[in-house]
Amino acid sequence: MTISRRHFLETASLTVIAGAVMPGALAQKPQGINDDRFNLDQLSILKGVSALTFKSLIGETFDAVQEGEFKDRLTLLEVNDPATAPEAGKEAQKVDKARLVGRIPKPWQQAVMSFSLRFQGTGVALQQETYTMEHASLGSFPLFLVPAGPGVDKRTYTATFSLMVPSAKR
Repeated sequence: MTISRRHFLETASLTVIAGAVMPGALAQKPQGINDDRFNLDQLSILKGVSALTFKSLIGETFDAVQEGEFKDRLTLLEVNDPATAPEAGKEAQKVDKARLVGRIPKPWQQAVMSFSLRFQGTGVALQQETYTMEHASLGSFPLFLVPAGPGVDKRTYTATFSLMVPSAKR
């Protein structure tokens, strides 16, 4: 079977049009789903947040809410900040420059600041999920909570922050 030039051009044109229109149609938010956990008002609370922000809140309670329904009241137990921990394995991080061949890459211009929060729940064990956390002084913000592993109280949860921060230029 031979394909005419005209048939080929019609099919190719329709394919290009469909390829341009379909991703936009598929990316639209489905009707009836109202997920406002990640709106800009709630995320702006997390701008400039650090471990120090939460260290002053140890012992205070946060309400975990999901889809407008109260799930549990969580108490902030601790803030783990690896930046303040003693530097372990620093020797292992050194690069033996004598063994490198070619151009030595420059370090990445942004650093990652990370810390974690550990909470204790009071009610029924929560699933690993993103919850809207409500606090008297911080307001409402989304937070992904991970339940503790096996052998630990199921009502203990961890939230980890990994934030890109600009590093000083050399």
